[in-house]
Formats: sequence, C-alpha cells, structure tokens
Amino acid sequence: MKSFFRVKTIVGKEFSEFLWSPMFFILTGVFSLIIGFLFYNYLILSKEITNLSVSYSVLRPIYGNMNLLLLFIVPLLTMNSFSEEISKKTIDLLFMSRVKDYELILGKIIATFLIVFLMISSSLIFPIILAFAGFTDWGVVLTSFLGILFCSLCYISVGVFASTLTKNNIVAAFVSIGILLSIVMLVFTANTSVNPLIQQMGLYLAPAYHFEYLSRGTLNNFGIVYFISFFLFFFSLTKFSLERRAC
Repeated sequence: MKSFFRVKTIVGKEFSEFLWSPMFFILTGVFSLIIGFLFYNYLILSKEITNLSVSYSVLRPIYGNMNLLLLFIVPLLTMNSFSEEISKKTIDLLFMSRVKDYELILGKIIATFLIVFLMISSSLIFPIILAFAGFTDWGVVLTSFLGILFCSLCYISVGVFASTLTKNNIVAAFVSIGILLSIVMLVFTANTSVNPLIQQMGLYLAPAYHFEYLSRGTLNNFGIVYFISFFLFFFSLTKFSLERRAC
C-alpha cells in the first residue's frame, strides 16, 4: 500500500510538471495539426477510392501515421525523465530516500503515458466525424487506439531508459530515437532476407508489425505478450542502469 502511494505521488508530481511545461502544448499542437491535416487529405482521397471501406482508406492510414509520429514525439517527452535529475545531481537524493527504484521508474512512465493519452485522445474526434456519415466499424477504432497506446508504452520505456544513460536531455532524446529507429529497421531487414526464420523473427521484434494486426481489428495473444515483454525488458534495463549509478 505504501508503494502505491509513493508511485501515486511521483505520478502526480511528474504529470503536473508536464502540464506546466510549454513543451507539452507545443508537441500537442504540432501533433494535432499534422494528424488533422492528414485526416483531411485521406478523407478527400477516399472519395476517389471505391473498393475500400473508410476504415481502410482513412482510419488505418491515420493511426499508422500517428504511430510513426509518436516514435519521434515520445522521446522528446521522456528526455528529461532522469537526465535532468542526473544533471542537477538530485538523483543521489532520490537514491537516499525511501522511494524504491522501480517505484520511481513506474511513476515517471505512468505520468508520461497519461500525457501521451491526453495528447492522442483528440484523434477520437475523427471516427466521431465519420459516424455522421454512417461509419459503424468501432471495433477497428478500439483496437487501433489500443495499438497506439501499447506502442506508446513501449516508446516511453525506451525513452526513460535512454534518459538514465546521460545527463544531457538532447542526447537522451537522440539515443531514444536511435534505438526505436533501429527496432523499426528490423522490419526492412526481415523483408530483404531470404531466410523465412529471420523474416519472422525480424517482424516479430518490431512494434509496427503487431500494431498492424491491431489496426485491422485483430486482437491476438502473441501481440499482447510482445508488448508486455518489450515493456518489461526496457523497464529492467532502466532499473539496472539506475542501480549502477547508485553504486
């Protein structure tokens, strides 16, 4: 119970700092502007496509681009997670407090996740607009939005880990983007391989591959296992990195 309240306190602190930061409003504005522009263009283009439903011609591309955009936005949100603490040397005070490493990591991840959720929730206006024209495929909307949340959680875990490696927040952001792009490149590596086993392994290790299933309205067990495993892997790396700094 004490652990829960400590995590809750950290989440509240981090979340309020995000809301008072100009970075959040700038990124949210840029994100909304880009996604809104893409939605308008896909909607206009869909009028010329008669063999595809609105889900495939408008919503799936929108959520796909949203996922790609978050790959660059999330590292900007997480770059100060621990790098700022390291830079200001306040990380030592945290190590000496009663807060456990996992509580600190979890609190920062949850706070960033809530911010990302707040940022992308505006995209729900798109299917609502389409509903006035007769759109009813809400299953695709639900699984696609769930896929965005899963991918965001993975990106956040990578970003928080990268922020423990350096005291420079800009470097942390670039390291995070570099790691995420390297993982994305697994899809292209898999597609160019002639070995079926390497192809399947490369595809399975990429978040975009599992997001593709969710964007089709398919919720499967191996995708959920992948996202959980991805998150726990980088959560463990973050904890290990902090433990090394505490030594």
